[in-house]
Amino acid sequence: MSMMSPYELKMKLDLADDRSKFVKEHSMSDRMNAIVTDDGHMHLFDDEGNDITKSAASIKDCAFFNCRSFTKIVIPDSIESIGNYVFSWCTSLASIVIPDSVIRIGKNAFNWCTSLKSIAIPDSVISIRDSAFFNCSSLTSIVIPDSVKSIGRDAFNSCSSLTSISISDSVTSIEAYLFGNCSSLTSIVIPDSVKSIGDGAFYHCSCLKSIVIPDSVKSIGEEAFRWCTSLTSIIFKGKTLEEVKSMDNYPWYADKSVFKAEKKA
Repeated sequence: MSMMSPYELKMKLDLADDRSKFVKEHSMSDRMNAIVTDDGHMHLFDDEGNDITKSAASIKDCAFFNCRSFTKIVIPDSIESIGNYVFSWCTSLASIVIPDSVIRIGKNAFNWCTSLKSIAIPDSVISIRDSAFFNCSSLTSIVIPDSVKSIGRDAFNSCSSLTSISISDSVTSIEAYLFGNCSSLTSIVIPDSVKSIGDGAFYHCSCLKSIVIPDSVKSIGEEAFRWCTSLTSIIFKGKTLEEVKSMDNYPWYADKSVFKAEKKA
């Protein structure tokens, strides 16, 4: 853009202090009036160039899409919703601070943030939408707080460095391909709140050795455990082997020989 937008002018006039001496990158005005400074702090502006950082409730879709120079982001305390694709393809982003004001994390919000090694999801978050952390290939561990009630499909797909994950006790469904291609995942605890496991939920989790499925689970989708080549044990709590075999799609989710039951026939 050849013409300086209102928020660029506002930035030059009002943010000339030590905290924001150098501006790393800013989004285009057709996405959102926003900048991130060298210290990682985000500043949001309205169309007239007024600073709304302390009052803005959401970060709009695609606000920082493909901003590849960011290494750190501190989201303002006013934000309740992180929109779709907000930090998608921010491939240098290694650290992000999400405040406990955030309730929703949108679709593809952090997908392809390939330098992101860890993230703390605050216990204010209720929903994590589809592909939110897709291919965050450096992410090694994550804890999903009990406040989270829903996690969309593919949310952690292709997080190939993820070794462990703790799922919220409020989650009732492990959606399709949620942990697909998490090839370093060695263990996972499925809480008793879960009622269904979707298609390909653990597809190609090639380091997963064992898993315990609670009695609350009533359905398992096709290929849920396909290509889990290290899997030696799937224990169904509260079920007989005959009951397991009668479940829908039984032949699809793993080699039959790895199935075990904790209830006698």
